[in-house]
Amino acid sequence: MKKFLIPLVPLLASPLAAQAELQNLADEDLAAIHGQGSYSFKAGQLNLYTLDASVLGGYGVGPVRFSTVYDTVYDRSPGLVDATRETALNAGNAALAPVNVALQAQFATIPVFGTYLSQTFTPVRFTFTPAGLPH
Repeated sequence: MKKFLIPLVPLLASPLAAQAELQNLADEDLAAIHGQGSYSFKAGQLNLYTLDASVLGGYGVGPVRFSTVYDTVYDRSPGLVDATRETALNAGNAALAPVNVALQAQFATIPVFGTYLSQTFTPVRFTFTPAGLPH
């Protein structure tokens, strides 16, 4: 049992050992930090909700912060983070396909403005925008 706990020691101890000074960063600096950005839920051109990914790093389970877990995973397999994000976005957007079809069908029944509404409010989708780029 103790053999399995040894690899967890650096993960659990790193939040205690790490000391960081807060600094204001320009957009260019933020863009250089891997994984920083925002997730958005959009209906066509309308942004319904945006979540800043940098806020998530401050949360954790017990003493282990999500940013520590992210750093550990990224150090061991940098491509895994991007692949996981893309897979999750693609799966979420695939699940929204029936919603988009239903909305477009409903908009098609509206005379005169149906095409405009369909172009403005579909597709409903999840997006990721890296830090430093416009939403």
